[in-house]
Amino acid sequence: MANVDDIDAMEMARGVKNKVITYGLTGEADLKATNIGINYENNFANGMSFKVEYKENVVPIFIKDSLGMQNISSSLCAIAVGISQNINIVKAGEGLLKHEAPKGRMRIVKGIKGSIILDDTYNASPVALESALNTIKEVETKGRKIALLGDMMELGIHSAEEHYEAGKKVADSCDVLFTVGVRSRKIVEGALDSKMNELNIFQFDNSIDAGKALQEFITEGDFILAKGSQSTRMERAVEEIMAEPEKASEMLVRQEEEWKKR
Repeated sequence: MANVDDIDAMEMARGVKNKVITYGLTGEADLKATNIGINYENNFANGMSFKVEYKENVVPIFIKDSLGMQNISSSLCAIAVGISQNINIVKAGEGLLKHEAPKGRMRIVKGIKGSIILDDTYNASPVALESALNTIKEVETKGRKIALLGDMMELGIHSAEEHYEAGKKVADSCDVLFTVGVRSRKIVEGALDSKMNELNIFQFDNSIDAGKALQEFITEGDFILAKGSQSTRMERAVEEIMAEPEKASEMLVRQEEEWKKR
């Protein structure tokens, strides 16, 4: 299997003697995704939909409870593996209906007061954050778009610059910004310099305080992106604003007792 959208993957594929099934969004892929879009139910985003073209077949695919382009590539790869094992493409598509989004990986979680949370709290990097912000920019919602962001760690000398650039992207995609951590003050700077309203920016030292403040702030229809590096423990903020906190152990990352003691 090789992703035609990945130059390195295609370079590796050219060097193997085995049969290669290619997939992707562009180029002459054997397996191609088209008509990609966000799916809605009762005016709320509830997953991704697209069509897969393979030879003479066109099959509709729906990925529930998760957003982001990463769903498309991983689904195409899974279908390509199925084809290699002589699994019918329609059956492969039906199998994806049973897919459960990984915890903390662009997973849709119902929030309080009729809000929706896009839980991407597993970890954070500049590239992943940019992808998440691009996703929230595309989402249609009747409420506000809120970025709940914690520090990105292990960026070394690039930390200040990357957080600042993230702030500029927040201003372009969201209405409100909540930050957690010292490094995220640069996110605030970037957002302010990009003309985000100072009255819509809130800063906190820890994720629990940010979550409790959001409890009072959230209104019906708001869409909240939650993301940060592991050490910021942004899942704690999500637990404060999810509609069913009693299901935190089933739905959120780092719910083991060892983590909860930290």
